Formats: sequence, C-alpha cells, structure tokens
Amino acid sequence: MKKTAILLLFLFARHFEAQAQDSTSLRRHIDVLCSKGFAGRGYVNKGMNKAAKYILQQFQEAGLQAFSEGYTQRFSFPVNTFPSSMDLKIAGRTLRPGIDYLVQPGSSGADAEGLKVRTADARWLYQRARAPKQTPATAWSGWMRTMKSRKYAYVLQNTDSLAQVMSWNSERELLQQLPSGVYILPKTGKPLWPVSQSVHSATLIELYDSTARFDKKTRIDIAIAQQFVPKFAADNIIAYVPGTERSDSFIVFTAHYDHLGKMGNKTMFPGASDNASGTAMLLELARHYAATPARYSMVFIAFAGEEAGLVGSRYFTQNPYLDLSRIRFLLNLDIMGDASEGITVVNAEQHPGEFERLQQLNAATTGGAALSEVRKRGPAANSDHHFFVEKGVPAFFIYTMGGIGFYHDIWDKPEHLSLKNIPQLGRLLKQFVDGL
Repeated sequence: MKKTAILLLFLFARHFEAQAQDSTSLRRHIDVLCSKGFAGRGYVNKGMNKAAKYILQQFQEAGLQAFSEGYTQRFSFPVNTFPSSMDLKIAGRTLRPGIDYLVQPGSSGADAEGLKVRTADARWLYQRARAPKQTPATAWSGWMRTMKSRKYAYVLQNTDSLAQVMSWNSERELLQQLPSGVYILPKTGKPLWPVSQSVHSATLIELYDSTARFDKKTRIDIAIAQQFVPKFAADNIIAYVPGTERSDSFIVFTAHYDHLGKMGNKTMFPGASDNASGTAMLLELARHYAATPARYSMVFIAFAGEEAGLVGSRYFTQNPYLDLSRIRFLLNLDIMGDASEGITVVNAEQHPGEFERLQQLNAATTGGAALSEVRKRGPAANSDHHFFVEKGVPAFFIYTMGGIGFYHDIWDKPEHLSLKNIPQLGRLLKQFVDGL
C-alpha cells in the first residue's frame, strides 16, 4: 500500500510539473506577442511584421521544415489605419480612446477645433419616409441636407430607425453613406473595435461616455490622423514536420497571429486571448511534433489578416502550398486563454465520428485533468477554418469557454488569461491527432 501511495504521489507530481512547464511556455509566447514592441500585431509600427518574424524564428529553432524559401507566403490587401494623433475633447474634457470612445474603423481623419454641436434625430427620417409620395432615398437626402454645415459636429440619435427605413444591417453601412464631417454616435455596452478594408468620407465617433452632455454651448475639439494603405503587405508563416509513415498526407494546425494593432499612437489592442493564445498553442504543438514526429506529416500555419476578414486563409486556400485533398484533418485554434468551462467545437455536426472520439478521449482522461465540457456546434464562417471547409477539407475550429471574456478591446491582456486547463487541452489535441 505504501509503495502504491508513493507511486501515485510521484505520478501526480509529474503531471503537475508537466502542466506548469506547459503553462510557462505558453505564457512566454503570449507575453512576447502582446508586448508593446509588437504594437498589437496590427497595421502600424510594423506590429504584424514583428510577430511574423517571431513565429518564423520559433519554427526554425524547433527544426521544422519549410514549403517555400523563408517559410512565408506574402500577400496584400487594403486597410484603413490610425497611425498617430488620436485626440477628442468635449466641453474641454479630454476623452480616453478605447474607453470613452472608438473611431469607426472606416472613418476619415479629422482636425478641427471649436465645433458646435447639433442633434440629428433619425426619427425625422423615419416619419418622413412613411409620408405619402416619399421613399427612403428621398427621406435620406432630406435628412442629409440638415447636416450639410461642416461648422458642426452632429450627434446622431435613434439610428435604429435607419435600419428599418434603409434596410441596413450594421452601423458600418451608416458610415458609408454619411457625407464628410464629424459625427458622434452615443453607444452603450463594451467598446469593441474591428478592422476596415475601406475608408469613407465621414469621421464617425462611437461615444461610450454616458456622462457627456450636449447643448448649444458645447464645443468639440478633434484631431485624428488617418492613413489608408491600399496594399498592406503581410505574411502567412508555414512549416511542417514530415510524417514517419504517411508523409504524403497531412494533419494541419492553424491559428491567426494578427490582431487589431493600435488606434492612434497610444491606444493598443494587445489581443492576448484573440489570438496570441492560439498562436502560442500552435507554437508549442509545432515544437512537440518536431521532437516527436507523427505518422502523418504535421503542418503548422500562422495566418495574417484574419481580423480584416479571413484574408490570409482565403489567400492560402487559393494558392496552397500543399494538396488540400491530402489533408486528413485540420484543427483551427482561436481564443485559447481559459478552458475553465471547456471547449466548443465548430463543425462537430459535420464530423460526428471525430467529434465523438474527441469527447471519449476527454472522458477517459484521469487525474482530474478532463475538460468540463466538449460542446458541439454546427458550421460557422467565423475563423480561418472556413475557406478550407469550402474546399472540402475536414476541419474543426476549437475555441475555449471561460475566463473574463475580454475581446477586441484594450483589456485583452496577458495578465487577464488564467490558462486554466489549456495544457490539458493541448494533450487532448495530441491524443486526438495520434489516433487519426
């Protein structure tokens, strides 16, 4: 009995030691990718380029092989950026970018002092459009005439009426239609920022500061530097480990390494959960299989341009470095910072056998290391697996459930990731791959 107890203690100690080592390696990658020098892995200060070089170096040091010279696949796409000035004052009070306000990503720049304020209520448009002999187009033209003076910043109210009248699905469509000028759109909820591949005439400010008040005496000062880059150059980073038995067939791991970058010269979106965490998992899996090759050739792809609309993965599937029909399975990793509530598997309904096996492997995990849930989800075009699926590649997109849930905001930082159960998830993925 005493020997058995000692053996169990030894096994538990080894388990937790391995878990601690895994967590340390993952966190080291996340800290580097989210550091200030990487500028949010976006479109200013060469942030995305620096992240690509780091990933490439990790592949090389681990001993992975390249499909192309330099491990890279270069492509380009248009993007709107905000590289420097980002200042907004309302009634003499300086607002905090990323907290009190966001600039709609397709906005033009602005530089003006002492703008007066006018309210533009979309209910007027709604009522006008319903009047006899009126159309949404004529109502819109009439509403635009009320905002023709550039001496004012226009506070837009009741814009939900626009969706009913103009059949618009998003506020981006509102931005596309507004004429040149400064517009303030009061908002509630979390300030979430995306990326835009286009630029429009207006400057649209999403205002999250509920204390702001507007009257005839209110003045607005604004200085926003904007630069549209028609051909932003980015790289997919691709490497592989030859298989020991079936080197002409592939298991592919993917994760996007890009994020939103910076909104102005001070406000950075670190992107720890989305997706430094998935990139870190990709790098650790690559290191594992470089040291312990599998039956299949193992391919690792770090995609750029995901936040701009899955641009990198779409480009790769159109210009693949390997025969897509030879991919046995693809696992896309996005949001890997906290699995305290388990994982969700996109495309589980499309591959019931593989999903059931993933569940069974998790259920068989001993020592309290099983994930609390392996949840099924149907198809979704929400990450880099999508264009592979359209080409007939069997794939799962796996993301974790749990944690604080910061996303596309300035608080998605490494210190907010617990990495709870993430090493266990890594081992589950290895078990799944080893049985394919």
